[in-house]
Amino acid sequence: PAEEGDMQLDLSNISAADITNFSQDPRITSKLESLLGEWCSQLEQVIAESEQMRKEADNVGPRAELEHWKHQMAKFNGVLDQIKLAHCQNVINILHRAKCRQLTEWNRLEVRITESANEAKDNVKYLYTLDKFCGPLYKQHPQDMMDAVPGLMNAVRMIHSVSNYYNTSERMTALCMKITNQMITMCREYIYEKESRIWEQDPDDLIA
Repeated sequence: PAEEGDMQLDLSNISAADITNFSQDPRITSKLESLLGEWCSQLEQVIAESEQMRKEADNVGPRAELEHWKHQMAKFNGVLDQIKLAHCQNVINILHRAKCRQLTEWNRLEVRITESANEAKDNVKYLYTLDKFCGPLYKQHPQDMMDAVPGLMNAVRMIHSVSNYYNTSERMTALCMKITNQMITMCREYIYEKESRIWEQDPDDLIA
């Protein structure tokens, strides 16, 4: 949350009596209501950005999914850490005593942020279990990849069965597409780097 602009109050270390006194001062509550409005706008922006369609290359692999949710987790946890600061909590307590109607919107947004943080944390937990099976998909050897596929598919099935947030058809489809992308990328690189190219081989050997 932002600072309170030209307001000179230090709200990071105040007593219960201060909270009561400040809540009865219209000048103070008016400025804090404006501050709360700014915070609500900032939370709305964070939520809106997280819900935007992700811009990714068509051939990204499954580790991009883990990195995305790690970023989301860090972002939402950072917001929650700011909300928990004494300064922020005291603003909320003062406005609660003053019966500020805008707190309804603040509480709604705080719940959304908390839920998003929990979602990101849960997704990261399950995607980490998947990541250890994804290693062979990045080693440029088809046999290693094939050996890892059964364990990888079991991990995907487990995520679909027990995860709290990641078990939607949309997310599972996107994850499987990323796994397929990486398998194709690995096979392509293996063919280009490990094997002679078809057009460089003797036609008679290809026909035989």
